[in-house]
Amino acid sequence: AIVGPRAPARLASISSAEGLAHLAWIAASGGPEGRRRGAAIGRADAWHIAALLGGLDLDDALDADAVGAVVNELQWGWWDDGSLRGDWSVGLVIADPLDGLAWSLDIR
Repeated sequence: AIVGPRAPARLASISSAEGLAHLAWIAASGGPEGRRRGAAIGRADAWHIAALLGGLDLDDALDADAVGAVVNELQWGWWDDGSLRGDWSVGLVIADPLDGLAWSLDIR
């Protein structure tokens, strides 16, 4: 689905390392009212998400070099629409310039 911001969005480019770290934090945190699942699960989930977005086959064991290459090929960004987000919120953008695809997370 495509969901647009209610106001013009602001976007800041972040490094692939920062993007993967944010993705791992999201996966580990359990959300604003959830139970924290832990960093190990967050890292594993972030690797799987990055591998999926990069088109890697999840039936094979994930290789650190292959996942690292995918993460570095993707473009990462942090965004907001200027609204008050509260204590727990995420505005993450991931783009795959090779395939012309992009994903935006807006979690509050």
